[in-house]
Amino acid sequence: MKKLVVLIVFLILVGCSSGISPVDESIDEVDSPKYPGSVIVNEVTYPMEPGGYRWERKTLSGTEVVMTDAASPNQIAESMEPIQVKKGETVSFQFEKEEANLTVYLWSETERLNEVELTDNTFHIPDETGYYIYEVVAQWKNGEVSYTFTCEVKD
Repeated sequence: MKKLVVLIVFLILVGCSSGISPVDESIDEVDSPKYPGSVIVNEVTYPMEPGGYRWERKTLSGTEVVMTDAASPNQIAESMEPIQVKKGETVSFQFEKEEANLTVYLWSETERLNEVELTDNTFHIPDETGYYIYEVVAQWKNGEVSYTFTCEVKD
């Protein structure tokens, strides 16, 4: 009789869990959509602060979409220490996983100003002194992540 009760409980548990589908790792091996990203200036690597992201992954039962909201880059920048750079230095990017398609935006302290022109995923620091906030939007086949970094150009 004990074996029958254990069998019934086991079958109930198995039946209740049948709606849960594990991730199909052959389609998407990503554990987290937040690939660490870095900015490189004058051969020194600095971490970028991740912000909001949108990520899709295939499961056995369909597609799972995760979307988060975060503070805007100008708000994230308030708590960041700016990278000290020289006029005209080259900025490049590095990610833990494969390369991403990048779009870089310059921000003011209140809003997005304009897109920064990239050449081979690099750009040059402005020739004017000042404090700069940059948003880097990295896109992979499964989604995108927004990153922020700041720099200060001195004479």
